[in-house]
Amino acid sequence: MDFDALVDEVLRRVLEKIRQLEARGIDVDTGSCDKPKVLVLTQPGGTDRDKILTCPDLNLRYVPELAIDNNYNCVLLGYDAVFAFDLTNDVIRKVSEGRCDDGYSRLLSQALASDKKVYIPAETVEMWNGGSDASPLLNSRLQKDMDTLRAGGAVIAHLDDIFRTINGQPAASSCSFTSAPAVATNHQQFIINASANMNAVPVREIVPSVTECTPVPSKEMSFYKRCITRNDVVAAEHEGATVLVICKNAIITDVAKEKMAKDGLTVDRRLDSSSRG
Repeated sequence: MDFDALVDEVLRRVLEKIRQLEARGIDVDTGSCDKPKVLVLTQPGGTDRDKILTCPDLNLRYVPELAIDNNYNCVLLGYDAVFAFDLTNDVIRKVSEGRCDDGYSRLLSQALASDKKVYIPAETVEMWNGGSDASPLLNSRLQKDMDTLRAGGAVIAHLDDIFRTINGQPAASSCSFTSAPAVATNHQQFIINASANMNAVPVREIVPSVTECTPVPSKEMSFYKRCITRNDVVAAEHEGATVLVICKNAIITDVAKEKMAKDGLTVDRRLDSSSRG
């Protein structure tokens, strides 16, 4: 292996490590994390764990931990909120009736009883995602049970709207979910057990509003680095910069790209790393 190839391989490994740390909300420079933790409930064989752990919208505010990784032996006191993915008909009935004999239903019941913030993505609720073959009578009972969960403090909404609520933004739509909900457009990768029944469910379209605004002069911040991370984007935003001026051969991590796209920052590759004085 020649020197350039060796450097590229080392850089690749470093970038992968940075990506893993950023996805978990850990500061790349200090190794610390000041974000609150959120407990994520999933079922075996349910929602893809990696998609949850690396979800940018979730990691923006929380450090997610999967209860299933600890065999559901978790203490809720250490978590700011609970996300309940893969909510099955069986779990809905168990929690409503107070017979929580498995780890998932036990933790969900405890979270509701302790006034924890509980978020239930409607896309992964069995009775709504096309994976349920329950009778009309059972569906009616399940709907009442879901109303009981909502009355207990659970937020049941599209995943997009849940993230908007968490980030202090208004929901794109108001949904009561008295019938099968429309599929959220931006997080369909979380839907499991999809079937042909989903084709009959209308897709909720989010139409952005158009407002007139006065252009704001761009402020630049230069980075003479080979690797641009999320921390660099945050630093630029802290200084009020909207343009990151970087080296022509600089690499931007995926999490940094996502944050820049989300916050409207742009990149100008005009620096030469060898010309820094």
